[in-house]
Amino acid sequence: MARLPRIILAACCALVAAVAQATGPLSVSPPLSIGKKTLHLQQPVTDPVFYDASGREVVLRGWNVSGSVKLASRGFKPFLNRADAERSFRLMRQHTGANLVRFTLGWEGTHPQVDQLDTAYLDAIAEQMKAAIHENMFVFLDYHTDLYSRYLFEASDTFTGNGAPRWIIEGGDYNRFARCTVLCFNWSMHNVINPRVRQAYRAFWDNSPIYTPVGERHVQDEFLWQLRQSLLYLRTQFTPQELDFIVGLQPFNEPNYGKGHIDLADEFDNKKLWPFYRRVREVMDETGWQQQLVFAEPLVFWDTNAGFFTPPTGGHYLRDIPAQGFVFAPHFYDAARMGVTNLNRVENAEYFPNLDRIRAETRFLNMPVVLGEFGMWLHNASGGAKDYYRIVNGTYQAMEASDIQRPHKDRRLDFYTLPVSGTQWHWDIYKDQHEELRNGNPDHVVRDGDGWNGENFSAIKGDELTVNAPVIGRVYPRAVQGRLVNFFYQPLARDGAGRIMDWAAIDTHGQRYFVNTAFALLTWQGTHSSLPTEIFLPQRFTPERVTVITDQGILLPGEASAQMSIEQDMPQDSSGGYRLQIQADSSSDTDLHFALVVLDADLDGNKLQTLQQQLQDDINQQRHPVLLTGTMNGQQYPPDPPQEEAVQVTVKTTQFLLFRQVVLQWHSPTPVTLFKGEKAIHQGEADGQKVLFSLVGFGDRFRVCQRDQPQQCSRTLAFH
Repeated sequence: MARLPRIILAACCALVAAVAQATGPLSVSPPLSIGKKTLHLQQPVTDPVFYDASGREVVLRGWNVSGSVKLASRGFKPFLNRADAERSFRLMRQHTGANLVRFTLGWEGTHPQVDQLDTAYLDAIAEQMKAAIHENMFVFLDYHTDLYSRYLFEASDTFTGNGAPRWIIEGGDYNRFARCTVLCFNWSMHNVINPRVRQAYRAFWDNSPIYTPVGERHVQDEFLWQLRQSLLYLRTQFTPQELDFIVGLQPFNEPNYGKGHIDLADEFDNKKLWPFYRRVREVMDETGWQQQLVFAEPLVFWDTNAGFFTPPTGGHYLRDIPAQGFVFAPHFYDAARMGVTNLNRVENAEYFPNLDRIRAETRFLNMPVVLGEFGMWLHNASGGAKDYYRIVNGTYQAMEASDIQRPHKDRRLDFYTLPVSGTQWHWDIYKDQHEELRNGNPDHVVRDGDGWNGENFSAIKGDELTVNAPVIGRVYPRAVQGRLVNFFYQPLARDGAGRIMDWAAIDTHGQRYFVNTAFALLTWQGTHSSLPTEIFLPQRFTPERVTVITDQGILLPGEASAQMSIEQDMPQDSSGGYRLQIQADSSSDTDLHFALVVLDADLDGNKLQTLQQQLQDDINQQRHPVLLTGTMNGQQYPPDPPQEEAVQVTVKTTQFLLFRQVVLQWHSPTPVTLFKGEKAIHQGEADGQKVLFSLVGFGDRFRVCQRDQPQQCSRTLAFH
């Protein structure tokens, strides 16, 4: 193992730094950059986005690779060798069409001793990254840490951490702090309660002194020293063309202040977190990584929905926002359902508010956004509150669509929604095949799942998917010739109980199309590139089954035209998905274009022509043709299908654990009777309200009916 001491590294890397500063940024145009898009709609909008070298707007979709970086048995690397990396990324491209990888590496791997850099480790990391680049995937590096370090734990502990090397922890002497046992019933609780973990985080942000065999150092300075040396070394391992595919670096995973966060979010952002990110930016600029971006994750608790233990702090705290060089890289997990504070199953539009908060923060920071982690474990894929398929499908839906601009919820989507790029957690071909000694204890060998703290997230095991393909093999627009206005995908996937998540249809001019059908709709404005719009289609969207309706024409199954074609996404491998390319002609940057992609469309030529005209009218009127169907999240949406309501009812709910408070407020021409199921439970005046209590999981149903005409009622208010 090559571990270069500090004095030799100083000489070697000084030469590389001099060359980097002399040459400056690479002369070739990078294939990915950030900028602003402006849309000329009824309400003009400007948002930060990604562009490719030709000027197309880019949407990034991919995976974290992988949780194996947390494991000593895997050498803190995602893969054991280059061959496994090549196999993994080939499978990822086949099944999901990914174009982005969040590539994890470990501080413990790069920096095993003070003043030493492990170049053999970096050689392996570079080789594995090249396997992703070979598949035309963008990569950003993630220095992954959870609970700061495994050396904060003892051999008998139930949980462990990862990140900082042993000598960093020994230099801080955290063993003098009490362990966390009974109260830390879940590994994430260590972030909130464990005094060792919390003190170690604080020491990092405070750049506290640590004591090493070569004297006193400061912990954050040591991290930045290894970052500088690692970047200088890695720059020599890639060609300029390969470096173009490395789009950035995330220096810290899930930042935690290490002390009470509720009233300290402003302090943390302005005095700790962002000063650190700026130091990272300086290191990157000085080592030849000027074109690469800093992926800046906020305080881990900024938008959590877990409830009492970790209420959200919110955003909009940063006062000195950098002009360029950064990406907003939050995470989103449904912590309430991972715990016990929400026991309802996920329904249609469930996560719109969560992703809208992410959009609001990315606009406040004026940075493009990549959702660095999201997903759900595989333990409870049974259709209930913790169902993998409902949570993952709901998250992707909210990354693509919203109805925040429609205060009167009518099941229509906003005509414009900023898409959120993201990398799902995670893709680990070694699932269930680990041999990890937890905290080095030979009596605690972990083999199952992800090999770390009982986690079980991987969508793949060996060569086979562990989840149903329709949820993760998704249609998405990789590159848009103009400026993306909206995108929606209805995969028609099943949840863990086998129920079809039929969450949308095309509804235009009083007609509803493609109920119980998989489809995707993309709308964009103008043509800003000579290259066509490119839409990834997963494996089941074979050319023989796909119909494409656009503003310029209709592509029938198995056909091609001068403007549209469907080709293999991986020309050398027919087992992958497909790419739909659409060349739009436009003489104006305000022209609106659309493409509706339908799997197994059951319409004849005349109906397709009619639908094309109806869609064109909707798009020109800036009216979204997609209608959300089925059971919605919350009671503010009208029933589907629509029905006349003789009694108008509004609903507010508050929930804690299994207990739900329901406040019904009604307006009726005559006094009313309130029914729970078929039982009358309250007599009320024509206008009034009633506070009720309900238990989650009991399927309670309420109606408010006119007392003298019991058939004249409100809609049925169903709670599951």
